Amino acid sequence: VCDVYLPPLDVRVFMVILLLPLILINWIRNLKLLAPFSTAANIITFVSFGIILYYLVTEVSTLADKEPLGELAHIPLFFGTVLFALEAIGVILPLENNMKTPGSFGGVCGVLNQAMITIILLYVGMGFIGYMTYGTATAGSITTNLPNDQPLAQSVKLMLSVAIFVSHGLQCYIAVDIAWGQYLLPRLEKHRHRTFIEYVVRAGLVLVTCECSKGTGASHM
Repeated sequence: VCDVYLPPLDVRVFMVILLLPLILINWIRNLKLLAPFSTAANIITFVSFGIILYYLVTEVSTLADKEPLGELAHIPLFFGTVLFALEAIGVILPLENNMKTPGSFGGVCGVLNQAMITIILLYVGMGFIGYMTYGTATAGSITTNLPNDQPLAQSVKLMLSVAIFVSHGLQCYIAVDIAWGQYLLPRLEKHRHRTFIEYVVRAGLVLVTCECSKGTGASHM
């Protein structure tokens, strides 16, 4: 979106711009205070899905002219991608541990199954309609297929970016809990600057994620 209105910038410049806000979000130590960010991200995501479906439905065609996508040899890659998209282990573990009634998390009609069924239906529906619309030209991210010159389509990319941004603290929660709560805190419990050290650890984890993003080819994403 920025490339449409601004001179092209290296992705690392955007990473530097977002670094301080990401650190501030990850400095929120209470999981309950992160919940509003998650709620906002969910609302933004559903609005984005609605706009994407609008584009897909207005251009959708039949399956008669569509070719099968993928090969049997790629089935393991498919399952790996699906499991990666669904597991969200960094969110599931702290959610169950901080529920008033953790027993409601599991079970046939528990919170986990309800959430997973909803997510699976959204993924399957979006993938099916997306392929009916764009066929073999369907990109790995359906937002890439949306027109770049229309403000409504641009708003989808911006909203999803904001949703990922505001939920970053929740995604890093389990990493912070392991690195700080289970490993460092017991060793620094009597240290008078332990709160300051915790903030340094949280900022360090954000720096690590940014460095990993840069090293894994974020400039091509």
